[in-house]
Amino acid sequence: MCIKVDLGIKVEILPVIYGSWFSDADSEPFLLYRPEADRWEDGYARRHQQRLSEKIVQARTGGNFIPSIKVLKHIRSLHGLASVSFYLECLLYALPDSLFRGSVATSIASILHAIASRSADSWYNGRSIRTPCLDRRLFSRTEWNWESWKTFHDLVVFFDLLAQAACHSPDKAMAIQTWQLLLGRDFFPTQVLA
Repeated sequence: MCIKVDLGIKVEILPVIYGSWFSDADSEPFLLYRPEADRWEDGYARRHQQRLSEKIVQARTGGNFIPSIKVLKHIRSLHGLASVSFYLECLLYALPDSLFRGSVATSIASILHAIASRSADSWYNGRSIRTPCLDRRLFSRTEWNWESWKTFHDLVVFFDLLAQAACHSPDKAMAIQTWQLLLGRDFFPTQVLA
């Protein structure tokens, strides 16, 4: 269960416990309570973070993996989507490294386009996306359920249209306005240095 705290910045806290058999607080798995399943399950937060860090390497993703996670989480929050940060991280982790290369703007447009190019059903029922630690399937009743995924995907299709229009606009002012529709006026400045 993830606890979200908004103190000017949003903080997500995942409370966990260690079993009595643990002698080392740095070992995994730890236990986390899953209220939807009414049971304790193994968790691998450190290993998850390590796998994400491996993808961050400049040569693999051009330094855009973390900014892409942040932008996708921002878009999610701005547009009121109920997608958990962990799911967004897992989805981005599963995407090809090549999508993250280039400028942040082209990277975001490439990522949104890659997600939107396949149907929600194809993503959900097609190839099985595993979490970075390979311990669970991302798309399932106990993780990113169909209804939540479908809502997210439907909006990504719209977001993709905005991102493609912004990236390909020959008019700088129109490109800025289009990015502002996607990212919000407060997040995307009205003046961009060339």
